[in-house]
Amino acid sequence: MHFSIRAYKAFGMAAYYGAIGLFWLIDRHYQTDGIFTTVGYCYGLAFLVGAFIVSTGEQRLADIQAELNGGAGDNTADKLWGMVDRVVFWGSILAAVYFFRYSRFWDALASLGFPAWRLWLVAEIRRLKIKSGELRPSGLWKVALACSAAFTFLMLALMLFSGYGPYKNLGLGEFQLYPALFITGIVSSLLCFLGTGANLD
Repeated sequence: MHFSIRAYKAFGMAAYYGAIGLFWLIDRHYQTDGIFTTVGYCYGLAFLVGAFIVSTGEQRLADIQAELNGGAGDNTADKLWGMVDRVVFWGSILAAVYFFRYSRFWDALASLGFPAWRLWLVAEIRRLKIKSGELRPSGLWKVALACSAAFTFLMLALMLFSGYGPYKNLGLGEFQLYPALFITGIVSSLLCFLGTGANLD
């Protein structure tokens, strides 16, 4: 069954913010001082990245460009979607600024899930241009992808078998090391994957 980018986008955002919200509620209920919330960030990011990848895998360049422009169209549904898209996008940016102001670093990053979608669409346009031969990526992207993926799996193994690691504080609030590095590894792998233009042969 074929779904539109818009459908995947709605699912990805619901799963992303839903996972974060659910684990935040669990955290509040059991008073675990942020441990479950951190787990929610990890799950939410994994859901979001998964939705990113499957949403544009079989889409045409024109479809991606249309969604990047807010689903621009002449009918009422497209106009309404474009308006909601812009409101949520800028609302997410303002929320991130608010959280950064009050040194809530992880909450600020979590707020940027929706804006990250636009970056993904821009990157997918680049990928399609690479696929068509219009652009040619450096082979170093493949090496960086392999290293990032290995690092991510290492952090996941450490979380599964030795806990979440020591607490660190970089002046923006305390966090546990392994989940932070796991998220960093996912983001790095994603960026390197985009850098290859999905040209992994």
